[in-house]
Amino acid sequence: SKLSFSPSGEILLTIGSNHKSSTIGVYKWRERRLLFTAKMPNEGFYDCSFFSDNSFGVCGEEFVHFWTKAQPHEPYRHYRGATNLFPSQLQMTSITCVDGDVVTGSPSGALWLWEGRVCVKRLEVFRFPITKLLISSAGLFVSTKDGTIHLLGKAFRLQQRIDQFSRSGNHIIETLCYDTYR
Repeated sequence: SKLSFSPSGEILLTIGSNHKSSTIGVYKWRERRLLFTAKMPNEGFYDCSFFSDNSFGVCGEEFVHFWTKAQPHEPYRHYRGATNLFPSQLQMTSITCVDGDVVTGSPSGALWLWEGRVCVKRLEVFRFPITKLLISSAGLFVSTKDGTIHLLGKAFRLQQRIDQFSRSGNHIIETLCYDTYR
């Protein structure tokens, strides 16, 4: 299961998967009101992210999906990501929005840049698989399977690297959060 709040903080996106299907839920969480739900058979979800209060994306094994609506009162419309730049069977492990454009991370260590629902660029950035992306006012935080957190700035240039907390064992980072008040 994964959760994502909209930029306004008023809407909550949830995803969950089991062996038969995956479910998406969008809620006006303060009112405890379900706004949207979708069930997708045999799709393993890995991550989700709001891009605006009216659009979000979900990624997983062999897919990136987008939902958007033009006005708050309209229903969400579903679009499958156009994957012309990479094999359609490549999995995406994390998804976020950077300056209005969607970015996904993959087990190859590459970042994939999207315009709308179309993948437009592949950036070979890391040697290890990407486990999580998080956008903040400081930049784009990227965790990799070796247990390292990288902070990328403009043009996805490395600003800071936080090495593994422990050199022993396998310490995969699956969740990142950023405190804007510190």
